[in-house]
Amino acid sequence: MRAHSLRCFLEIPFGFRAAALLIACFLAVPLDSQDEPREGDLLPDIVVPPIFLYDTVVERKGVRRLLNLSNGTANVGTGPLYLYGVLPSHADGTQTVRQRVFNEDGSFYDREAGRFQFHEDHQHIHFDDWAEYRLRRRVGDEGVGEIVAEGTKQTFCIIDLEVFNPTLPGFPVDPRFISCGSTTQGLSVGWVDVYDKSIEGQFIDITGVPDGHYWIESEVDPLDHVLESDESNNVALVPFTLGNPPDIGPDVYEPNDLPEAVRELKVGAPNSAHVGPSNPKFTHAGLTLDSSNDVDYFRFYSNDIGTGADFVRVDFDHARGNVDLELLDDDGATLEASSTDENFERISLKGRPEGWYYVRVFGRDGDLSPSYRVAINPPSNEPPVVEVRTPPEGGVDIRHALDLFQVFWTASDPEGNEMWVTVYFSETRELDESSFAIATTRHTPANFEFAVINTAETPEGDFWVYCQITDGGSTTGAWSAGQLRARAVSEDCLDLLGDRDCNGNGVVDSCDIDFGSSLDCNENGRPDECELADESATDSDGDGLLDECEMIPFHRADPNDDGDTNVSDAVTIVGYLFQGAIGITCIESADVNDDSQVNLTDIVFLLDYLFRRGPRPAHPGATAFECGFDEGPEFLGCEVYANCGSAQ
Repeated sequence: MRAHSLRCFLEIPFGFRAAALLIACFLAVPLDSQDEPREGDLLPDIVVPPIFLYDTVVERKGVRRLLNLSNGTANVGTGPLYLYGVLPSHADGTQTVRQRVFNEDGSFYDREAGRFQFHEDHQHIHFDDWAEYRLRRRVGDEGVGEIVAEGTKQTFCIIDLEVFNPTLPGFPVDPRFISCGSTTQGLSVGWVDVYDKSIEGQFIDITGVPDGHYWIESEVDPLDHVLESDESNNVALVPFTLGNPPDIGPDVYEPNDLPEAVRELKVGAPNSAHVGPSNPKFTHAGLTLDSSNDVDYFRFYSNDIGTGADFVRVDFDHARGNVDLELLDDDGATLEASSTDENFERISLKGRPEGWYYVRVFGRDGDLSPSYRVAINPPSNEPPVVEVRTPPEGGVDIRHALDLFQVFWTASDPEGNEMWVTVYFSETRELDESSFAIATTRHTPANFEFAVINTAETPEGDFWVYCQITDGGSTTGAWSAGQLRARAVSEDCLDLLGDRDCNGNGVVDSCDIDFGSSLDCNENGRPDECELADESATDSDGDGLLDECEMIPFHRADPNDDGDTNVSDAVTIVGYLFQGAIGITCIESADVNDDSQVNLTDIVFLLDYLFRRGPRPAHPGATAFECGFDEGPEFLGCEVYANCGSAQ
């Protein structure tokens, strides 16, 4: 049973139709109650990268006060997190979820791992209880106190949204879990799923919580639904200061007191001290030095030799604490320092070569600072070039909140500098009031050449795609040739119970066909992928099209396509086999005995039929009989056969 299921799995390509094709395989997979890893298991290891939790905003909704926060869940294990829903659904519309665990010997097993449900606000399938958020009291500098507020357990559509660590063994270059409409979700090794603070449900209700210093705590898989290699690293804590407490608290870039820690942060992410490309100028006010040993590092990229107009600088109130400034190279060696008794410190970048640098900010003699501003003004240069490849001319239609979309680009820089891309959507081909940046794409390394867009985080509508590119000194961009048309799926098309949804994507089959997300080449009302999954149709050449839709009528034993079966057909086969100069446009016609190959036995079979009254060629042959289609196990191909009215 396991060998059959593994073979079935390996024959299925990843892609938008993968979930549908896997349904038949899943039914044959043994279910395991395994709750402990086995030797050789390639298990996921899910962690919460703290950098995403620093992206917060406090807002009021009526009498309520909400702390909106972003969150990310990354897979740093040796194998994928692979989850699929079991159809048919339960009466309440939820689906039992199974986790597929792979082993290094090529085998796998499945185990039960919670529930999927349809999320009304997001309009797609979510995995229950994937994340939980809490606000804890901070005791002193590092002490973790009691919970003062917490959010509800969050459901996620778990997908490969951003590259997290491409150096991990088993990292796939292309995302493999790419649909929120599918009953298959998960995280590939080295990828991270990100939920932005703007998404419904991404908050902790802090109504009545007093101003002060706290920890934001995020826990992934709090109920231990999934089996992973390490259950001890599922919680992340980041400091958070609410309001204006009387003492000095950490700022939004904490912790950034070690250059090694800053280097590991995501370039250009919200509140990331790994500033990266800071052109034309990076500034941030309201920063603090909250203890006598507090040191702040900011890493930035300078893409050309500095001029007299290029600098790094800090501004502060000297009377409330003296602040000093240093410029460091990428190895942490001090290049220059500024220590005066003014209300600012400034270091010129004149003559400094292209490369990475650190700004180091600290209080002189342990001084504190309740508020300082940092500014980084790098040199400018020739701008990079980007070409946006998707959506192509003519545009692309996708199902809003169900389908993910990949924006592809190519980029180059005249000076060979590092480059970063941020993706924008816009209703016009102008960066105007209708334009908005896709937060999860901000400063994506240009050499990745793509970014994944979760359409649940964008409005529905017709959008042009703009890729803004920078090399740290100049910024430019380009527009897509076509529009991305994100269309809402009507409630009539949603099928959570699976009785009219053979491919398991939560949408009625007829709607899939009408929308164009599923093919129905034989027009029988069933998506082609479902017919392939249950083997009611075949696809011999593996191109995703049913054989019956690709076949054309022909006569076997008439390879020269002259409308007659005679000795010249035997000569044609001889020429095809030995001379290499005679082309046959309907190879299947030369397979006289239908043994799935063209060889000397076909010549013998044909001559025996013509001159010794031997058996007639296999169906549909010969020309004395009606035209037809191949019925054998392997189809050799028939591109053109004119004498049955199928010239192409």
